[in-house]
Amino acid sequence: MTFARQYRAGQSVEDHCRSCHEDRTHTVIVVDGNAQPLRVACDFCRSEHNYRGGPRMGGSTPASAAPYRDPGPVPRTQAPRPPSPQAPSLPLVSERERTAPPMTHNSDSADLELLIRRIIR
Repeated sequence: MTFARQYRAGQSVEDHCRSCHEDRTHTVIVVDGNAQPLRVACDFCRSEHNYRGGPRMGGSTPASAAPYRDPGPVPRTQAPRPPSPQAPSLPLVSERERTAPPMTHNSDSADLELLIRRIIR
């Protein structure tokens, strides 16, 4: 003779969660006259639902639990953009920011102060 387990509100029970789509531990909220769970709350996501009779034992795997398969490269829907014509660029550092006369490391290098200000930015 087998006895059905009796539950009380606040006890834990294993059930399939409708929100998580996983077998998870739930807290019993409401029991019927035979001390069987009627309503449970998932301990993971806190969603409440009717007790479904325990965890799923095998059976078919839902599509959301199927292993991920890489679909491969995604085809392009638009042609690649042509390169934009080079617009004249403005200097990163202007002559107004200069605090001293131009300094150079050697005769063919750019102004050292402007170079350093450009690097700092």
